[in-house]
Amino acid sequence: MKRFVISAIVLFFVSVNARAQFIDSTAVQTAFSVLNDSSGNFDDMGYAVVWADFNNDGFLDLVVNQQNESRLFFFNPISTLFEDMTNPKISNGSNGFLRNNGNAFGKWRSAIAADFNHDGFVDIARNWFEQIEVYLNNGSADAEPYSFGGVSRAPNLTISSGTTATFNSEGMGVLDYDGDGDLDLLFDNDDAFELLLNDGNASFSYLTSAPFHGSGGNDGHFIAVTDYDANGFVDILVDISSIADLWSQTSPSTFASVANYTQEGDTGGDIFCDFNADGRFDLFAVNGSDSLIYFQDNLGTLNVSTQPSGATGYQYGGVDCGDVDSDGDLDLLVVNNGAHQLFINDGSGAMSSSSLPVTANGLGSGATFADVDQDGDVDLLINQNPAAVFLENTSSISEDYLIVRVQADSEDACQQTNSDGFVLRDDIGATIRLLDNANPNNPSYVGPIQEVNGGKGAGSQSSPWVHFGLTHLGGGDHSYLVEIKFRYQQGDSALDTVRIPVHPSDIAGYQQLNVISSDPDGDSIKTGDEKADAAAAGLSDDIDGDGLANWLDTDADGDGVSDRSEAGDSNACTSAVDSDGDGVPDYLVSSSDPNVDPPPLGTGDSDGDGLLDSEEDLNGNGNPDDDDSDRDGIPNYLDVDDDDDGILTSQEITDAAAYGGRTDVDGDGLVNWLDTDSDGDGILDSDESGDADGDGVPDYLSFSGVSGGALCSIESRQKESWLFVVVALAFLIRKRKLQLRDGT
Repeated sequence: MKRFVISAIVLFFVSVNARAQFIDSTAVQTAFSVLNDSSGNFDDMGYAVVWADFNNDGFLDLVVNQQNESRLFFFNPISTLFEDMTNPKISNGSNGFLRNNGNAFGKWRSAIAADFNHDGFVDIARNWFEQIEVYLNNGSADAEPYSFGGVSRAPNLTISSGTTATFNSEGMGVLDYDGDGDLDLLFDNDDAFELLLNDGNASFSYLTSAPFHGSGGNDGHFIAVTDYDANGFVDILVDISSIADLWSQTSPSTFASVANYTQEGDTGGDIFCDFNADGRFDLFAVNGSDSLIYFQDNLGTLNVSTQPSGATGYQYGGVDCGDVDSDGDLDLLVVNNGAHQLFINDGSGAMSSSSLPVTANGLGSGATFADVDQDGDVDLLINQNPAAVFLENTSSISEDYLIVRVQADSEDACQQTNSDGFVLRDDIGATIRLLDNANPNNPSYVGPIQEVNGGKGAGSQSSPWVHFGLTHLGGGDHSYLVEIKFRYQQGDSALDTVRIPVHPSDIAGYQQLNVISSDPDGDSIKTGDEKADAAAAGLSDDIDGDGLANWLDTDADGDGVSDRSEAGDSNACTSAVDSDGDGVPDYLVSSSDPNVDPPPLGTGDSDGDGLLDSEEDLNGNGNPDDDDSDRDGIPNYLDVDDDDDGILTSQEITDAAAYGGRTDVDGDGLVNWLDTDSDGDGILDSDESGDADGDGVPDYLSFSGVSGGALCSIESRQKESWLFVVVALAFLIRKRKLQLRDGT
């Protein structure tokens, strides 16, 4: 086992924000010197840099390709070392990852990390021009935990022929092409791009229908997969000359070429990033003659720009984006032959060139950002000759960051499961955006839209844990909504959206928000089940009226007992507990007695204030959820104090009955329990809750607060006020006369 230490030598690179600092140490470079040869021949070097948590320890691990072999590294958080686990985890002698393909042009090109067989462990696919190999993760129960492959670590699946006469694979990506809940494998086959359909058990078959075979192009290179038009279906871009490169998925298995963009010439990696933070993915295309950003000014339309200035000569270059200075926008990195370049974003998409504290002694290709050491800023690995370089970002950002991890679960979740009955995998294709929630009544989008990525750049893949820098968005000590869009059900044609409130600095330790797309509130009950349970019982989607939908609320019925507890630790394989067997689960019963169920919506008195729910449907639209008189986020039919005056609605109804049935004492059209000044005397009911004269009529229903006293009218109060003024003036006049008499 080889161990490589992360150095602590700090060098500064020049940028718009000087806070960004990277470590570039000889120790790190030497550590990774095994990754590439020193021939200086571009074709002798691999591309891929892929981060994923292969051993489920909560830290990112690494796969890097090189000429004749690939390497697997696990990050050890205790020793803060990268540990070369290639042998024995994924190799046995010269087999597996260390297998030499024996071809001068046979460098290992792309790599992808994904859970292909739905067992909750991340698998690996890699390719060279003649072959694609899939290595399945054997998981924690194997004799060699988290090892890969079959007998003698050989690949579980080898693919060496396609649907065309030639086979020359280069770029790869993963997406759920047919909407069946598992991840399919897309690859470039020189003059075509092809798709391998996954049956859910990592058994693949070719899709032979157009457009995924015999596309008629030539000179293909890399692949980027992103839901660039944010419709919930992952789109693809394949660098193949002479044909349309960008294909938009409009529904499962249905793609249409995008006519406004075709890329010609000898190109490198491509990436979709929201550089101007308008909520739309832009495209940066690495082209030998002119590498530029194509801004998506209108949804689905990419327009070439002049940004960034000076990004030329990056043929075959790798690319990635990340917020290196944590200021809330995405910066751009392009690597190639001795010309690695960092471009700092000013927030609008305008880029300024900066330098990295590393000299590219050889050609560079793969490069990715990731927060490896979990300190809140993104680090960087560049795959280059003669030695790959790891750069640790040592910026002092304190709590001004948020990491979001979105995972999906398999619909067939009762085989091998986690503690909640879910088989989890990173929800590739999900998009994430932040909203400023300082004003909950009017949240506003801030920062860029980002994604859980399935392949990009020069044969690489972004970290599945999405990083948001917050220094210019409000900081970590601020309230946000995390908006996640995804499809959690197989064949689901509707785009699901959840908004989760978060205060990043309140997250203990590493500020990472973990979300299961089918169970965003983490109560072990799937969103679909929570919707179905409420609908079956005739209940609303927010039964406790706290402004959080049941499936986003850890205590849906607001009874102080968590849904997880009341559901009996229900999971994907068992139903939530229903103590009285009436079809209403206990977690939807807002009573200490689980056998007492709430009545159907509209027929009962949910808040026990003496008014039927239907009577509190003030606008008469049949939905009392949108009637909230005091705007406290709790609809009237669930609110025990509808006007928030400190006097319970039930008490105000009782008092009105005792006072001759006068439900609108001041005649202003508002019944007393919706009126903050019921008697119209200018004094709020909250300040008149007593009965000063003891006549049995509360002061808030008595004009002036005393029902029979001297001050029972405006006129008498006005007379008293004028009398006071007259007396005061008389006193001042007499005082002045005395002063004049005394000569003062």
